[in-house]
Amino acid sequence: MIDPPFRRYIAGDFKDSDERLRRASYSEVRERIGRARRMDVSELSMEQVASRVGLIMDGYRTMIRPLELNGAFRARKNVGGKLFDHVSELWYPPASVITSRGRFNRAREPLLYVCNTGAGASFEIRPAVGDLITVAVLKTKGSPFVTLACAHIGLDRSESPALGPQQKRDIPRSHPAFRAKLRDDGLTKKWLAVDSFLSDIATATHDPADEQDQYKITNAASQVLLTIPGVHGLTYPSVATQLKNMNIAIKPDVADKELEVSEVWLMSIDARAEQLQGLAEAGPFYQTRFLRRSVAIEPNGKIQWSDELKDVQPEDIVRLAPRQSHREGPPWRR
Repeated sequence: MIDPPFRRYIAGDFKDSDERLRRASYSEVRERIGRARRMDVSELSMEQVASRVGLIMDGYRTMIRPLELNGAFRARKNVGGKLFDHVSELWYPPASVITSRGRFNRAREPLLYVCNTGAGASFEIRPAVGDLITVAVLKTKGSPFVTLACAHIGLDRSESPALGPQQKRDIPRSHPAFRAKLRDDGLTKKWLAVDSFLSDIATATHDPADEQDQYKITNAASQVLLTIPGVHGLTYPSVATQLKNMNIAIKPDVADKELEVSEVWLMSIDARAEQLQGLAEAGPFYQTRFLRRSVAIEPNGKIQWSDELKDVQPEDIVRLAPRQSHREGPPWRR
C-alpha cells in the first residue's frame, strides 16, 4: 500500500493495464518511447498522437498530490492599452472561443492556468517591451486554504523553492513506498523510462510556430492524467521561468467553486536585459512599473480602477507576495 494521503492510480482504460505493463519487456517500452520521440506530429492527427502516447502510459502508475492552496496568479496582455472591465476577462475563456490547443487543453476545453507568483504569471504570456499587462490576484472563496487533488507531470525537474527536498519526496520518483512497490513488482526500469518521457514533454520548449503541433503530445498526456477519478487539476513546472515557478491547470468547475479574483494590478514592461551586472543567473529580466490597481471589485465582477499610481512602494504591493502551497511549508517564491 502507498502511504496516505497519496493513492496509486493505474493509467489506462482497462483493468488489466497494469498486467500489460508487466508483460511488456523493457525493450518494448523503450521502442514505444523512441517511436513517439521520432514522430512528426505535424503529419499526425490528434487521435494518432493520443494513441501512441496512450500506449506508452498504459499501466503507468502515479500518485495524487494534495495541494493546499491559498491563492494564485494569472496575467493577460492589455491589447491596445484597453483596461479590463470585468474579472471574467481574466478568467478562463469560454469553451466556444477556444480555437487552439494550450499546453494541456484541447480546443473548446478550457482550463484555468495559474502560477504561484505574479512574476511567473507574467512570464507565461511572453512579455515584450512596451506591453501593458494586467496581473490578477486570486484567492480562495471559503476558508483561507483549499485542498486540491492534483495530478502532476515533470515535477522532478522543478527548480522552484516551493518544491524543496521534503516536497520532492512526495512525488513518485522519490517516494520510498512507491519506489518499493515498483521494485517488488519488477517495474522500476520501465516506469522510470515512461516517467522520464513524460517529464521531457512537459518541460520541452518549442518555437511558437510549432506549438500547436507539439501540444498534441502534452494534450495526449493530460487527457490521461486529468481523467483520473477525483482529480482537480494538473501541476507542472513553469517552462517560461526556466522551471523556477510552479503552474497549475485547474478544471473549470473546480476553479469556479474554489477561487475568485480578489484584486488586479496594471503594469508596464519598460525594459529588458539578458544579463544583470553582478548576477550569474541567466535572463531575460524585465523592468516594470505598476500603473494602476483595482480599488474595488463589485459583486457582479466589474472592476473599479484607481487613478494613475505614483511612487508605488513595496508595501503597497505586498499582496503580490508569493502564494503558499502548504499551511506550514515555505511560501512559493520565484
